[in-house]
Amino acid sequence: MFLGIIDNIKNFNNFNNFNNFNNFNNYGLGILFNFDRGSSFVNFCETDVLSMNYSEIWNTLSSLIISLFGIIGICRILYSDELVEIFKKHQDITLKKEYIKESKSNRYVLNFVLGLVGLGSFYFHAEVSEFAHWVDIILISLLLILSDKYLDNINLNKKKYIYYLFGLVHLITSILIPSIHIFIQYLTGFYIVSKINRLIKKLEIKSQDNYDIGQICLKVKRKYSNIKLVFYFSIIVWLIDYFLCSLIKPYHLHWIFHIGIGYVGYLTIDLTKYLWLIRFNEVLENKV
Repeated sequence: MFLGIIDNIKNFNNFNNFNNFNNFNNYGLGILFNFDRGSSFVNFCETDVLSMNYSEIWNTLSSLIISLFGIIGICRILYSDELVEIFKKHQDITLKKEYIKESKSNRYVLNFVLGLVGLGSFYFHAEVSEFAHWVDIILISLLLILSDKYLDNINLNKKKYIYYLFGLVHLITSILIPSIHIFIQYLTGFYIVSKINRLIKKLEIKSQDNYDIGQICLKVKRKYSNIKLVFYFSIIVWLIDYFLCSLIKPYHLHWIFHIGIGYVGYLTIDLTKYLWLIRFNEVLENKV
């Protein structure tokens, strides 16, 4: 089996695309004008298994689950948000209203973009064109950049130029080297997961002298463990489907990735409401 994996990697067509820099449609501004179905260099396992005119039925329909998670996130903020309960014991009414409003607006935006990511994925897997692939990855990049920005809002980090630089890197690589850009997105995802971990540790320090924050911290750590578990599982599924398709035929796994990564997005956005306690308490401490 090990030798089969090695042979598969050596011969796999997707790796050839990394070296295909001579094709203007695959790399450069040409991808923004190529709407031909099946023109994308990205080739997931379902395309090989079903060969249905480039339309990936399971991948297309499962993309809508990502959008569904975004809609559920917005509905939770509207109808069953716990943020008021989290802040209820604090006496500074003005500050509470300010942070509850900012946290909610940030999560509204992130859940809305998560919904757009699902629609972008739906469009890509239905068409499998170069332009559709660019729409898919640029929406994912937008969600990652906004997530990083809003996490820094919690941590009182206001260096706006970093996000512009971050966005520029994602935009340029998505056009010029889309095959590499996919992995830049994964690195960004790992970076965001590690940033959440640092914020949780900060919350843990503040919980040492506060029982209520301590209880919230335990809940946050449980949620974070679930996020990491599903996130790493989803990445493994993506890698197997993308690079080792010949070993898993007649099965295909990318649709499972959609469900997992949509759930991770939903849980991560929801988790940020607890992390706002860090900024809230820091501001209260500075007021004293």
